[in-house]
Amino acid sequence: MNDQFGHDVGDELLRVAAQRLRSSVRTGDAVARLGGDEFVVMADGLGNEELPRELGLKLIDAFRAPFALGSHACNVSATIGYALAPVDANDAGSLLKAADAAMYAGKQEGKDRLVRFKA
Repeated sequence: MNDQFGHDVGDELLRVAAQRLRSSVRTGDAVARLGGDEFVVMADGLGNEELPRELGLKLIDAFRAPFALGSHACNVSATIGYALAPVDANDAGSLLKAADAAMYAGKQEGKDRLVRFKA
């Protein structure tokens, strides 16, 4: 994005992407940018294994509509890796590493997908 349209448009894409993520989560859930084009969503109390999957699919759907960035429009997909506490890890750092590993596995499978961490 930065190479094609410049850093201002790339920065705007990150802002709009963050807004879409925030509007897709519940009050009390947290959305943070880790760096580059990577974000983390922290959600508590999802209860069972189906609810995190539903949330992940909702986040992917938030990226389906084109992004309007000034005079430019672009399509962006999301690849989401996720991990669950305490099944996959017990502390924040280990959960982030597990989710990151799942995200990279998803990218290797073709991007635009939701992948649960597998030990």
